[in-house]
Amino acid sequence: MPTTHSTLGPLEEIADFFACSPTPEQLLQFRPSPEARGRAEELLEKLKDGCISAEERVELGQFEQAERLMRLVKARVQAGKARQSRGQPTR
Repeated sequence: MPTTHSTLGPLEEIADFFACSPTPEQLLQFRPSPEARGRAEELLEKLKDGCISAEERVELGQFEQAERLMRLVKARVQAGKARQSRGQPTR
C-alpha cells in the first residue's frame, strides 16, 4: 500500500521557492525543508536495505533531479558573481 506524505515533493518545493523570485544570495542559501531531507534519508535507507518499492524509487529519482537542478543553479549564480567581481558582463 503506497504511503502518502503531506509535504511537497522536492520539485514542487523548488518551484514554490523560484516563484518567490529569490535573490542570488537566497538561491545560494537554499536548503530543502527538514521534511524533504528526512524523506530523502528514509528513501536512501530503504534503497540501501533493498526494500524500496518501485514508487519509492521514482520518488527518490525526483529528489536526485531536484538536487542536480539546485547544484546547477547555484554553480551558475556563483559563476555570475565571479564574473561580476572581475568586471566582466553577465549574460
